[in-house]
Formats: sequence, structure tokens, C-alpha cells
Amino acid sequence: MAGDVGGLAELARELAVLGAAEPLAAAHGAGLAATFAGKHGAARTPLRHAVALGGRTRDPRRLVWAGEVALTLGQVDLAYEYATAAVARARGGALLPTALAHLAVVALAADRVAVAVRAATEGRAAVGQRNVVAEHTVLLALAAVSLGDRDTALARLDEAAPRIASRGLGRPAAYAAWTRACVDLIDDRPDDALCRLRTMATGVGRAHPGIRALAVPQLVEAAVRCGEPDLAARALSRFDAWASSLRGPSWRALSHRCHALLGRTPHTHFDRAIALHRQAGATLELARTHLLYAHHLRRDRQPTAARGHLREALHLFHLHGATYWEDRVRTELRAATPTPAVGTLTPQQSQIARLVADGETNREIARRLVLSPRTVDHHLRNIYTRLGIRSRTELARLVASTEAPHPLAASV
Repeated sequence: MAGDVGGLAELARELAVLGAAEPLAAAHGAGLAATFAGKHGAARTPLRHAVALGGRTRDPRRLVWAGEVALTLGQVDLAYEYATAAVARARGGALLPTALAHLAVVALAADRVAVAVRAATEGRAAVGQRNVVAEHTVLLALAAVSLGDRDTALARLDEAAPRIASRGLGRPAAYAAWTRACVDLIDDRPDDALCRLRTMATGVGRAHPGIRALAVPQLVEAAVRCGEPDLAARALSRFDAWASSLRGPSWRALSHRCHALLGRTPHTHFDRAIALHRQAGATLELARTHLLYAHHLRRDRQPTAARGHLREALHLFHLHGATYWEDRVRTELRAATPTPAVGTLTPQQSQIARLVADGETNREIARRLVLSPRTVDHHLRNIYTRLGIRSRTELARLVASTEAPHPLAASV
């Protein structure tokens, strides 16, 4: 939990001696120690053994261990099953806050943000376990930022920061750095995000290696946006070694998305990422991949293809109640949707549009054209609908970009 890889390796050796008595703990320790050391071939057998043993236990602590291993392998649905069982078995005991923290992490990986929020909120009520309360507070921040709610995320981080600093809590600190980097990306500050994530990637402050791995997709995105593809490629190579060896669809989907961002046959990698997201059931990450793919297609002057991905993303973000991301997608949709030309208006609509662009009110236009104000208003609503706009300001901007002021407007 502290990210002490050396200590875990030492403990794994001791557990190996007790393997017959504690087979799940021994497999858990050996598998994660090998994973964190980058020995993925050696990790595969003990990790799979630990996952299999998880199905034979009712002990909440062992269920948490099995869930951690399943998550490492990318078997997110199984990890969620073990995590919910651990919480059910831990009720009424001192282990409950820890089990709830594990459930929150797994639920976030499974795109079940509402479940993560409920688990972390319950865990924050733990009496006498202030370090665990700090971790739950940071997990609430991570849940908020996954939906684009930067203000709630920052408020939760500020709440947890004093406890993390005073107690040197490694894992919550790593979650907090990851969350702040996500906020930086939302705020279009990729250089700040890259600084935070690069510090995590080097292991400064003993950042938890598992959390460093989970944050690689954001590191790659930040590095690409900052024009540092070599840094992104180095981080991705380590992530690939993990994702490809363990074969979990969740991690391989993110790997393909990262390769697409680096411009390596992007269409192939984006398509493969989408297929793997669907296989894993990761709808929130699927929506993000659709959005990134659409952005690439727009830059590649393929607006029609981009609109299809944007509509998929909008639907999925709406299902999660991610209003920030919905607004982002709608902005992209407007940019990818050609606005009908002013020349498509009827002669009378065109005349009204020009007068609006010159700043005249509906009453002034009605007097000039010998119409009732109600008729002018009716025409104006039809103009908005036909041009896909919502205001006089947008209409004026569109007219100004395509036509000179109408002589009638200057004749009086």
C-alpha cells in the first residue's frame, strides 16, 4: 500500500516459505513484487494463481488481495466482484474502510463512478482511521475529475492535503498528484500536468508503482500536447510491457489509444482501442477515446467521420452524467458541423439577416420592411434554425464573415 517495492519483494520471499499455509498471500506477494520489478513473465503464473484462489475464500482481507491482483491483470469485472464481496464480508469490522477504499478504486477502473462515490463517502465516515479517511477523500476527488468536475476535485484535494503532508501518506499522495494532473489537462495546462506526472514516473517520493502505471495515459497525452513525443514513447514502452504481458482488455485499450495519440497508424490504433474498451465494458474511457479520435479526424479534415464519434461520445458521457464532457463534445460537434451559408436563406430572410447584422432591432426592421414585429420575430426564429445558430450576435458574425453590409441599411 505504501509503494515500498523492496519491502514487498522481501516479504514475498518470506511468504514463499509459508506458501502452503497462506497460498493466496504468497501468490499475491510474489506476483505483485515481480510486476512492480518489471518481470512480467515471472509475474503471470502467481498472479493468475492468486485470482483463482480468490474464488475459494470468504475472508475479506484475502478478497481484497485477490481483487488487487485481478485489477493488475486487467480483469476488471472479476476485481469488482471480489471488491464488493470484500465489503460485504468486512461489515461490522475494522477492515471495512480499507475494503471500501479498494472498492472505490476498482469501481473507478470499471467506470462505475457512482459506486466509487458511495464507497468513498461511506469510508470517509470511519471513526479513528484518519489516514484511511484522507485516502477516501482523495478518491472522491479522483471520481469527480473523471467526470470533469474540477471544482469538486480541487476542494477534496485541499481537504485531504494537510493529513497527507503531516503523515507522509504515499498512496493518497500519488492519487492526489494524478488527480491534479487531470485537472491541469482539463484547464488546458498540459505543461503543469506533465511536470506532476513526470515526477510520479520517476518514483520521487516513493510514488506507488501501480498508480504510476495507471497514470501513464494522462502522461502520454500531456507529453504529446507539450511536443515531447520521445518522453511519451518511453513511458508508453513500460506500460506496453505490462499491458501486453497480462492481456487485460482495459489496459490494452489504453495502450492503443496512447499509440494513436503518438501518431503511429492512428486510425488502426483508435479502432482497436474502441473494440477493446467495448470488450472490457469501459464506457467512460470509450467515450474519451471517441472524443480524442474525433479531434484527430477533424484535424485530418474528415468532419463527417468525426461527427459519428462525437455522437457516440455524447451519448456515453450523458449516461454517466458527465456534464463537463458533454459540453466539450457539443463544442466539438459545432466545430465539425458545417454551418449553412447565408445564401441559402430566402430573399426576405436574407434581408432581415443583413439588417440584424447592422444592429437594427426587430421593431426598426418591421418599420423598414413594412411588416409586423411578430412577423419579423417569426422570420428570425426560422433563420436561426436554418443556420444552426442561437443569437443575434452569432447571426451578425456569420453575415459579417460572408457578405458586405446591405445598401438598404446604409441608405437611411
